[in-house]
Amino acid sequence: MNLETKQGRKIGEGDDPAFSADGKKIAFARKPEGEDLREIYTMDADGKNVKRLTTTDLECRDPSWRPDGSGILFIATNEDYTFHNPWYASTADGKFGSIPWLETSSAVVYHPKSADLYYLHSKRTKNDSFHNAVFVRRDVLGILSVFREPISEQYEIESCAISWDGKYIGYMIYDTEANVHIVAMEAIESDIVKKADNKLYVE
Repeated sequence: MNLETKQGRKIGEGDDPAFSADGKKIAFARKPEGEDLREIYTMDADGKNVKRLTTTDLECRDPSWRPDGSGILFIATNEDYTFHNPWYASTADGKFGSIPWLETSSAVVYHPKSADLYYLHSKRTKNDSFHNAVFVRRDVLGILSVFREPISEQYEIESCAISWDGKYIGYMIYDTEANVHIVAMEAIESDIVKKADNKLYVE
């Protein structure tokens, strides 16, 4: 879309478009012809050179580019949406798969300027039960930071985004009546959970 004229043009079919940091590529989700579940694709910013990046038996959504363009994060979900797993696809060699160290999460995104990874984490208690959720940042050295108050289990959370300056986290929630809300919160670090044995525990 031209921001001055407010005019746009169709450049392709799909959902969840995400620009690469240099603005030259778009990643998106689309159902391949004859298939029922979406896969991840890329194309040039003008809609040319469409390339299928993944072939799975899962529903793929919410692609997020690594800032250097070398790979794309996305969420892979089973058909009945009973689990959500972050996956990574390389744009160089086409390899893709789940991220071993990252637990089940329904929202994950790269910071647009750094390789810091932000994701939604269901809090784990010391008896290994789960409740509520918090947003976590994992920087390039693997250091974890937790942000603000937990989010109640009564909401289903998807599709997070980070502001360019890293000061805000935006996300989409479904309430108990299936209404959709867009929420923004300040990325203020919290000490409500601590890292131990490579897991985040409630204090």
